[in-house]
Amino acid sequence: MRALAGLLTVFALVWGLSIESAAAVGSVLYLLGDSVPSGSMSASPPPEKSLPNFDPGRDSFPGLLVQKGSGSVAENDPTKYQQWSHPVGDETLSLDEFVIWAAPKDFDGDKTVVFNVYALDCGGSCQVLDGASATVSGDGWSRLAVPLDVSNHTFAAGRSVRVKVVVDEDSDDDMWFAYATATYPAHLTLSSPPATTTTTTTTTTTTTTTTPATTSSTSPGVSPPSPPKAPPEPTTTPTTVPHSGDDDVTTTTVGVPAQGGAEPRPPSSDPAIGSDDDGSAPLASSEPGGFAPVLTSPAQDDVGLMAQALGDSRTIEPEEGLMVAFSTAVEAIRIHWTSALALGTLTAILLLIGTRRDREHESLATTAPLPHQWSANGWHPPPED
Repeated sequence: MRALAGLLTVFALVWGLSIESAAAVGSVLYLLGDSVPSGSMSASPPPEKSLPNFDPGRDSFPGLLVQKGSGSVAENDPTKYQQWSHPVGDETLSLDEFVIWAAPKDFDGDKTVVFNVYALDCGGSCQVLDGASATVSGDGWSRLAVPLDVSNHTFAAGRSVRVKVVVDEDSDDDMWFAYATATYPAHLTLSSPPATTTTTTTTTTTTTTTTPATTSSTSPGVSPPSPPKAPPEPTTTPTTVPHSGDDDVTTTTVGVPAQGGAEPRPPSSDPAIGSDDDGSAPLASSEPGGFAPVLTSPAQDDVGLMAQALGDSRTIEPEEGLMVAFSTAVEAIRIHWTSALALGTLTAILLLIGTRRDREHESLATTAPLPHQWSANGWHPPPED
């Protein structure tokens, strides 16, 4: 039982220290009436009681009397200032507001008094963090909320936050202050910065290599851009032919090897195939072995027959007939090459089968002699050993 009681005592002590530490960085520190001219502050709200006379040596009235002085933070006359302190060493805090009740001495409503509030960081010596002023008049207690602008100030170990009140020399009279009761809960509002949480995120970067696609767009009556120089095989070139309707029809023209160095003969209405839009730089070769279209524009009667074969009731111009002829030539070349490839494959297979059978016959002849041998007189059995 004694061990349990000791454990509970230690727990209570640690819990009490934790509460006091939290109070040191809490949001409100209340002014205490424990000493003049230097008091303290606490996180605990003040009790319900009547307002005491904090300075019976100065006057007999409830509250605290502070005489008019220089108004400076350096004021050191104990009758002309009051200060409250609280230890907050090794903490980062923001000071937001100082709240206190005040009135002109004797509640003289004809007089106006001014007091200055200073926020300090003290520990052996003091550093002024901010200062503000407030004006009071009237024949009763007035609640004054004096804003302070101290943001995220770090107090070193062993330091304290302090608030000092000094009555300004321009005041009409001395001043009374009320605090340290539930009716007059004067306090300093402060806050700690929000806790910083460090989150580590793993980012995976994926690099994708994309080959840009080339897109050709043509308008009615405009030739396509110049194609690259063709290899020594049949090549195709897209050509847009305007129709009488709204849509354009893109057909394919084919370049075939020139016969005997024949010059290229493109459709009469378009620039040279493989040239710039103005037809000034043709790429088709006119030398033997080069590539150039050899088809000419068909006659109007032939064009009509093509239209009927295609089931097209429109009037087809010679240029369209040439494009159809080009497309038909490309299809014929494709069928020719496909047939040649199939025929070559079949021939290779037959040759392979024949070669294999010949080898089997040779092997049989060398490993298994015939039961009879041929001579000039006919077949005879082989001689016995």
